[in-house]
Amino acid sequence: MPQLAGETKVDGKMVCTGHRLDLVQVEHGAQRMLWGYFLKFVIADRAGAAVSLVNNNYLAYSGTYYAVTALLYAAQLYGDFAGGMDVVIGTAEIFGIHLDENFKRPYFSCSITDFWHRWHITLGTWMKDYVFYPMTVSGWMRKLTKGAKKHIGRKGAAILQATIANILVFLLVGVWHGKGGKYLVYGLYNGVIISLEALLGTAHPSKNRALHLLQVLVTFILVTISWFWDFPTTLSQSNYMLTHVFTDFHLNEITGQIFVDLHFTPGILAFGCLVLLVKSLLEEIRQKSIFEQMDALPRPARWAIYYGVMFSVLIFQNNGLASGFIYAQF
Repeated sequence: MPQLAGETKVDGKMVCTGHRLDLVQVEHGAQRMLWGYFLKFVIADRAGAAVSLVNNNYLAYSGTYYAVTALLYAAQLYGDFAGGMDVVIGTAEIFGIHLDENFKRPYFSCSITDFWHRWHITLGTWMKDYVFYPMTVSGWMRKLTKGAKKHIGRKGAAILQATIANILVFLLVGVWHGKGGKYLVYGLYNGVIISLEALLGTAHPSKNRALHLLQVLVTFILVTISWFWDFPTTLSQSNYMLTHVFTDFHLNEITGQIFVDLHFTPGILAFGCLVLLVKSLLEEIRQKSIFEQMDALPRPARWAIYYGVMFSVLIFQNNGLASGFIYAQF
């Protein structure tokens, strides 16, 4: 728990202040914990078993399997990380301690810039406050910007300043994730795309609904590509798998056999992802937490949802394949 709590901001004064038992907070905290267990046991562990299978013997599979594995990892990582945070935040809320949110429906992002405003929010905030802003006002950056103004103008110099700062920040984000070349590439990949979005002015959502949906789809694809520098063991494995997605992908392999080969039942994972999608859509449309929305429901409806989620966790958890939280290692 302390390791996972380290992934979100904790105010020491708030923790040390006396707290009263509040049954509403206990109910909200228990709801949050239950949802966290759903994400972890129904989605993350089930998808993670297939990811590990391919990862441990990747040379035996084609690019089609790598593409499916990346999508499964997208589900695994979100379920594992967000689920762990829900358990931590819910536990804290039971004791009257309110922790900062760490996720805000990241797979609905309209750009990579937007993604990092929704994914691991506390890390992004820390990097912005203690790395990005200090870097942009540092002496060497001011000197560089002043010289650049003479050649590319004020606007060009500002873009250059932000570009350099973004790339260096995300290289540091890559180093934070772990040692090895794959994490440096992961950070560089995100930093370059964010810099391009700033340069092209594509970081913000389009007012046209169809274009906005296209932005979300493209961003999800770009994020899924980035996971190839996360779940494989080494940089060479990352590059091998990603290359073969484009050179060894076969649509005729996307059949029921692929799930047989990956040793898991897609129906249960699809059910879990559908529940997550409905919850996320309700929150994205109404801009209000699903737990707040549930407060307005009649008590029988609320308890029917509680029991439905609880029994889903008990029945659909991937027995025998449960694993620890991925982010506990960082």
